[in-house]
Amino acid sequence: MERYLRILFIVTLVLLQAGHDLPTVLASSSHSRHCFAETGHCIHGRMREFWGQNGGLPIFGFPVTPPQMEMIEGQSRQVQWFERVRMELHPENPPPYDVQLGRLGADYVARTDAPARETPQDTCRYFNETGFNVCEPILNTWQAYGLNFDGSPGFSDAEHIALFGLPLTGVYETVLPDGSMGRVQWFERARFEIHSNGSVLLGLLGTEQYAPTTSPDPVVPERPSSDAAVARVLDLTNTYRAQHGCPALVREPRLMHAAQQHSEDMAYNDFYSHTSSDGSSLGDRAHAVGYTFRAVAENIFAGPETAEDAVEGWMQSAGHRSNILNCEFRDIGIGYVYMEDDSGNVQAHHYWTQMFGTE
Repeated sequence: MERYLRILFIVTLVLLQAGHDLPTVLASSSHSRHCFAETGHCIHGRMREFWGQNGGLPIFGFPVTPPQMEMIEGQSRQVQWFERVRMELHPENPPPYDVQLGRLGADYVARTDAPARETPQDTCRYFNETGFNVCEPILNTWQAYGLNFDGSPGFSDAEHIALFGLPLTGVYETVLPDGSMGRVQWFERARFEIHSNGSVLLGLLGTEQYAPTTSPDPVVPERPSSDAAVARVLDLTNTYRAQHGCPALVREPRLMHAAQQHSEDMAYNDFYSHTSSDGSSLGDRAHAVGYTFRAVAENIFAGPETAEDAVEGWMQSAGHRSNILNCEFRDIGIGYVYMEDDSGNVQAHHYWTQMFGTE
């Protein structure tokens, strides 16, 4: 018991906000979470804003994954897959360039034989960059949408290209995903489909290309021994919140990554603090994974062997209890590490981290 009291005494409350006091209104409609019963996934933050401002369901489709960390062109990025696209968060860029669309069409075409360049046609739009025409009825759809970067009515060529990319093939006949015959044309970020009734639709590239069994998260390796402990912490935390009228917290991939990193940092570098071994703070860690918080808080614990002991210990400490029962938090990240060391030189064997956030 003495060990637990010592640990609870030295743990300090950390509450950071992106402004001053947390406002009564937690989020504007453009940033609040929106969930879809059709797929069971939600969009929020900049990705929801981007989705709503640039075409919504007809252009992007429903989300088919939660936000998650993936390696994109050699860099760890937060991404979310939709039926027709993969959205990527690039927090190093200012809006609106902080959300970008994956080049799913280019990825597919690169795996096929390179098509021959076309000659310009008078009634079509010809792109010298790739050597292909865009003709009706695809041209009309291509020109009807774009990423509205400047806020002006209508779309420029640059805004069309930012959404769909350049054409990478001509139009050719093929069997469509629904089994019918039709014609398609590939662009860097899209596949346009001309169906037998003359309608032009965008292909479901996100659904077709997302393969979770072959694309595991390379940044946050799963630790089978800790999965049950993490799940138990979440269950216990949400049970206490429900008893006090607070909504359940949802695992947030970026916060999960940051919390796990901090538990590992404490375990492998044998220290115990809210300040990381490299001197970074809680807020620094949240920003580093692209979590644009308005409020974020952290509980840490070194020593308890079970999730029950860890959560119960936090609930007996006023500051940590306040974090757990803060109804304004919506997201959570949980990290847990068991440090095997029989030398007697480590402070503890079990390191727990909770990160709470609101975007």
